Amino acid sequence: MSTPADSFSTETLGLPEANSPASLDFTDGDRFDLRVAPVAKKIGDATVRMLTYDGSIPGPTLRVKQGSELMVNVANAGDIEATVHWHGLRLDNRYDGTHETQSPIPTGGEFTYRIQWSGRTRCSCRPDRLSTSCSKLPTRAVDGPLPHC
Repeated sequence: MSTPADSFSTETLGLPEANSPASLDFTDGDRFDLRVAPVAKKIGDATVRMLTYDGSIPGPTLRVKQGSELMVNVANAGDIEATVHWHGLRLDNRYDGTHETQSPIPTGGEFTYRIQWSGRTRCSCRPDRLSTSCSKLPTRAVDGPLPHC
């Protein structure tokens, strides 16, 4: 049975369990591979299917110094189109990840985002079509969990 492009399967059979998030440090010019994929997560008495970044909920914390640039290659191993929208970061429209500036990454597809951290920002992603949310913080390093607000 096929799943329409605008719906999300609820099947959990055969999915890996969600992992604990990693904490990763980056320097200017680094590259990072980020994988979008479903997992099974136990919430109360229910096991539900959730989209994740790198298998964890929330996703990995990326620590990036202010003024750095990071290339993020996103591979969509999910069963629904996805983008990563970087709220709060100033970047070229082609890397914004909204439906108005970027076509969704198809299942099995990849897209590389060029992200520049020009201010003190905390970024996090949430799995509503896999968008991100960022807020300004009074810190020297830029960090944030992916994917949770």
